[in-house]
Amino acid sequence: MDAVQLQYPRSVVFDQREGRLLVADQCNNRIVVIDSDLTGARQLHVDVNDGLAWPYGLHVDHERRRLYVAEWNQGRIVRVDLP
Repeated sequence: MDAVQLQYPRSVVFDQREGRLLVADQCNNRIVVIDSDLTGARQLHVDVNDGLAWPYGLHVDHERRRLYVAEWNQGRIVRVDLP
């Protein structure tokens, strides 16, 4: 797998449709997508004001293809439409 340095991976969910893992990398303020065969990883683009602030929890709505991200610092729930 490509080298991806996680710093405090806080939450992990499985995207059934795409067969990939989504990881809330809390201290790096990002969501990391890990391919189903564990050979690649990338950062998921999240378009919110000021970016993510300590993503804490994740939930995938498989039917609507949405990811919900709970943040620690901003106290908000961010909705991301999954590709």
